[in-house]
Amino acid sequence: MPKGVEVRVLSPALSKSMAEFEQNLSGGPNNFLEFSQMIESGEGEIKADDLRRLADTEEVPENLRSMVKFAADLIEERDKWGVDSLTGLMTESRLNRALEGIYERSEKSGEAISIALYDLDKLKAANSAGEGHKGGDRLIQSFAQNLGEVFNPAEGEFRTGIIGRWRRGDEFLVVIRGNEKMALDLDNKFQGNLKKQEVKINGEYFPVAATSSVCELKQGEVLESQLAETSQKLLAKKDAKRESE
Repeated sequence: MPKGVEVRVLSPALSKSMAEFEQNLSGGPNNFLEFSQMIESGEGEIKADDLRRLADTEEVPENLRSMVKFAADLIEERDKWGVDSLTGLMTESRLNRALEGIYERSEKSGEAISIALYDLDKLKAANSAGEGHKGGDRLIQSFAQNLGEVFNPAEGEFRTGIIGRWRRGDEFLVVIRGNEKMALDLDNKFQGNLKKQEVKINGEYFPVAATSSVCELKQGEVLESQLAETSQKLLAKKDAKRESE
């Protein structure tokens, strides 16, 4: 081997990141906007530090290095400002950007995308149980933890990074890369898990429960209209539940 030639050996984790990065590039993006949408969607598992290390390796062509470093900056900005402090989930603004990004790409690829919208039950009662909003916050945190365990497990076949608080403090939205049947199956699993959960507030036990509305997004239709329709169905289910109690 010629003297002065540096041999760079990538770690297994870095090699995996490189493979994921190359796979993403093979299907796009064609410009910085598409790349930012890809990052916002939460599709990948690549971290900002991984991208910066990749940018310094010979495996990344010179003409792509600025894009790689730009992606690292986007990830850092997203992680710093796009996380809800109470739940650790996406904030509403970041969630909306992620949803718009993945929906636009699904229209090009034909991939099925579904959403599950949740309205947390008993939040007002928890806030009035004697501990103020601290009681309601514990209910929200328990609910959010269960969302993560079902829709973003540490291991398993199904993962999504697109989970966040939406519209109001007691509403949550999950984006699912799959059809309505998959979304309903996951919702059923989630609801089953919630039945085992309770939160103690000022000596009283409150169930961790939520009303849900699941919808497979239709390509070629206005996203905002579909969100509004799903939200209206959720409110109708919520009203029916109140009347039956």
